Amino acid sequence: MTITPLIKEILDNLQPYMHLNCWVVAFSGGADSSVLLSVLAQINKEFATPKLVALHINHGLQQQAIEWEQVCSQICQSLNVELIIAKANIDASQIKLYGIEQAARDCRYQIFNKYLQANDCLIQGHHKNDQAETILLRLCRGTGLDGLAGIPRTRKLHDSYLIRPMLNISRNQIINYAKQNNICYINDPSNYDTKFSRNFIRHEILPKLESRWPKIIDRLSATATEITEVADVIMANVAQQLQYCKINYQLRGISLYSGLSITKLNEFELEDQCRVIRLWLKENKVLLPSRDAINKIITEVINSNIDANPKIKIANYFIRRYLDNLLLVAIDHAIVATDIQWDWQNKPSITINNIMLTMEVSSVESNFNINLPARPVVIKFRHSIEPKLKFLLAGRKCSKKLKQLMQEYSIPPWLRDSMPLLFDGNEMIAAPGLWVCNKYQIKNQQAYQCKLALV
Repeated sequence: MTITPLIKEILDNLQPYMHLNCWVVAFSGGADSSVLLSVLAQINKEFATPKLVALHINHGLQQQAIEWEQVCSQICQSLNVELIIAKANIDASQIKLYGIEQAARDCRYQIFNKYLQANDCLIQGHHKNDQAETILLRLCRGTGLDGLAGIPRTRKLHDSYLIRPMLNISRNQIINYAKQNNICYINDPSNYDTKFSRNFIRHEILPKLESRWPKIIDRLSATATEITEVADVIMANVAQQLQYCKINYQLRGISLYSGLSITKLNEFELEDQCRVIRLWLKENKVLLPSRDAINKIITEVINSNIDANPKIKIANYFIRRYLDNLLLVAIDHAIVATDIQWDWQNKPSITINNIMLTMEVSSVESNFNINLPARPVVIKFRHSIEPKLKFLLAGRKCSKKLKQLMQEYSIPPWLRDSMPLLFDGNEMIAAPGLWVCNKYQIKNQQAYQCKLALV
């Protein structure tokens, strides 16, 4: 094997990962991944490398998808490389929410995580041009320092790794290598459709920039490297700030939402607040919003009037404020609010409004133990309960209205209509996980408890 500059670059970048179990190549069949797979197949013959596998994902978005599967199969057979073909199932609601590019990407990573085992390595064919396009795209959409750092060369994927060994190689180098070595590959016509933002930058913007500044791609790549070095230092500090601000919003020990303390967040300068919020969203795997959206979170949610109930939609979440907390709340599109008969003896678990109720025998004495009727109970919601009614909780002398109890127990306003309440006829038994009414409390062992959890 002749060690060309392209092969040397790939080999050098993969040296730290020779000890892993398996190299899994993300194989679309395009020029980039075909050249990458061909080079890795050569390296695999010459050196003691991990097992080499190609993973092709059929997105089902093009008429030629089956034909491309066959081409990928032929390429892998010629290289004597095992091929795995996975079918993507891209949800229409995700396409509507994120756009086709992001929805397809999210689906790909779900598949990658499915097939990667501990100490495997996913190898992708991103190159220097991809890096330049990504930086320009993020600049146009608005981004933070981590966004300007571009595509990372390596990162962890759960118990495995993701490596991009061609980030210093240009698209022209890859195409020339394919021509010189007779490597066949697929030309996806969707890569030329400029209604997609990345293609618009690739075919309309970058060529004009290159005609004026021929080294623009190299310079953008070099800038990304420098920003990465600076960003690593700054983001280490941001990570500490995030840990200082981070909270887990709970109701009586029931974990509900990831959140930030507004009081602590306000101790930082505005730019630091923006970075902490971005990193918080990133940790929660939320599609990162633009700088304008981050600024709106600060001005319209954090800094809104104290009696307001502000929210901003980011992807499939609402960013909301409650008391001193900035909370990440998943959007629930199907709220069930009608009364439900629950035959708890034959069906000990039931899920409503993304809340799971489970009736369990208690092994300890507890204030949450319930003396249940030997018949089905009714799950009610606030709208069907007379506002003037008052309820006496166990251990208390005075009854209170449901509205007062929900405020006392710090139930966020948006949850109050969907919180399930257990009734025996017209008498409240309990708010699972929160309180038990006086008539139905029994502290003895072997009584029942109704556990509540978000799902």
